Amino acid sequence: MKLLIDSADIKAIKELYEILPISGVTTNPSILYRQNRNPKEVLLEIKEIVKDDEIHIQAIGTTCKEFVEDAKAIAETLGKDIYIKIPAIKEGYKAMKILKKEGYHITATAIYYESQALLASSIGVDYIAPYFNRICKEGMDGIEVISSMKKIIEGTDTKILAASFKTEEQVARVASLSVEAMTLSPDVYDQLSDHQKIDDVTRVFNEDFYSLTGSQSTLKDILST
Repeated sequence: MKLLIDSADIKAIKELYEILPISGVTTNPSILYRQNRNPKEVLLEIKEIVKDDEIHIQAIGTTCKEFVEDAKAIAETLGKDIYIKIPAIKEGYKAMKILKKEGYHITATAIYYESQALLASSIGVDYIAPYFNRICKEGMDGIEVISSMKKIIEGTDTKILAASFKTEEQVARVASLSVEAMTLSPDVYDQLSDHQKIDDVTRVFNEDFYSLTGSQSTLKDILST
């Protein structure tokens, strides 16, 4: 399963790339807005960090023409290997169809319903991005919805890039469905990697070893003597 970072925070992206085998970065207009910087500068910096890994960037617009023009501008600036995120709405489907025929990578975003998965996969998009937390907030069972989407796209070239997570428990539940990719915010990655109980156990291990050796030695120190 691929793990991506749902953020445009350059510092956080760099830190996570040092810790984990990250496969790329996803952004959206709201994520870019929170950086309060020139979007072009931010996206170019992200590209420099991820290099050949995936970057998913959302086209801005409400009409097919606007989505297509924005997608081509994104690809011209950052490369045609970029995944263009387009909302799964009527005008978005039209744009997806045009862009796929021209060889662009497409991620259908803002996916809430199985019908969106059906339509987007019929166009041949690379990914659909179901918003798990938002699906649950709409009163639906997010696990059932994504499980159904997996069945709908089975046998197609479309993969699932699960998004919109708030808790470690949500991530674990969706990961158990064996989706192809998940994108998580830095805050959620912190939840996954920071566990007080594990920190306490690790501290006891170290203290026991220090008591044995009579100092804060490591095994390297002992073995090299």
